[in-house]
Amino acid sequence: MAFLYKNKNGYQVSNHSYSGGEDFRYCRKKYELARIQGWKLKEQKASLEFGNSIESAIKYHHMVACKPNSGPEEFTRLWDKFEHANLTYSEKEGTWEDMRVMGVEMLQIYEIWAKKYLGIRPPKFQLNYKKEVFPNTELAGINFTAYIDMVAPIDYSVDIIDVVLDIKTSATPLPNKRNLLVLDSQLRSYAWVTGIQDVGFLWFIKARPDSYKSGDIVTLLHDTTLFRAGEQAVVLTKTEDTAVIVYPDVFRKFEEDKPNHTAAKLKAKWAAEGEGVHLDSISRQRLEFKTIHMPQSAVEEQGHVIAQEIADIHHATANNLYYREPGIRFPNNKCLLCPMLGICTDNEQMIEEKLINPNPENEQLVQPDWLEELAS
Repeated sequence: MAFLYKNKNGYQVSNHSYSGGEDFRYCRKKYELARIQGWKLKEQKASLEFGNSIESAIKYHHMVACKPNSGPEEFTRLWDKFEHANLTYSEKEGTWEDMRVMGVEMLQIYEIWAKKYLGIRPPKFQLNYKKEVFPNTELAGINFTAYIDMVAPIDYSVDIIDVVLDIKTSATPLPNKRNLLVLDSQLRSYAWVTGIQDVGFLWFIKARPDSYKSGDIVTLLHDTTLFRAGEQAVVLTKTEDTAVIVYPDVFRKFEEDKPNHTAAKLKAKWAAEGEGVHLDSISRQRLEFKTIHMPQSAVEEQGHVIAQEIADIHHATANNLYYREPGIRFPNNKCLLCPMLGICTDNEQMIEEKLINPNPENEQLVQPDWLEELAS
């Protein structure tokens, strides 16, 4: 049976994945260092544990028959374990406390949407799909595999359709146009390996909860006089503990002022007389739910992409072709962003700071040939 490579423990690896393909396309040397030799990052990013906690809390919410507030409570239980962990937080994530608030509010929003808008019947979570790519050939035995976050029967009124959903947390929203999802290679891969062509994202947009300003998009956590829980609005003005909010299309009209300043006058009047809501009733966290029926042509095309990746990796292993594919100048400055930079530049201090050596008993690195030539 064929395999992709042998890992650092000498075991044959015969499973390929979307993330593996991403690494290989990014740089063959990075793929070799991380997946074959076993180099790992010392840094523990908070975003990874946060995302896992969000997914687990959603799963728990459905396991207990969508009991109210079960999602926020489960997220809190899971996230509290990381209070004193040595996690790295981005500027947009803030602190452990900030992300605790963010996660609770995300799960509150999910519970509202699941009840009112999504039409999700009891879903299944973390399903492992495998598909052999080259049966009855010299590459027989190599599979493409994917762990699917969620397969949900969704009630579209006319029919109930199974949808493959990937759950993500991000600081940026999805593209506005839903049809662009047809170009998402992860969704294309999932449609290919599962055979389910309806795919999409539960996409949580995270924002630090420490302040509100005019123009911020917010989600309602509770019903108000004009708004319903789960709806999105835009902050017009804010006082110490309340905010005047309007619907996004109204805010856009305010911003599209005309020569007679009608919009500016109306904006000022609304700010003075509009409905103010307490800050406890809104959240800077948002949820996007976007799905698409992946065309058969896109599914088949992605199958060819996956097959080519596997063939290239197998060939690279057989012929020791894990060469560097470098770039140091924008827009191709990927080496400067790569955690393996220390290895490729023989920078022992950077290696020590950023990486975990898979062979600590053998600290001596083999200096790349091109560095030896440069030194001479």
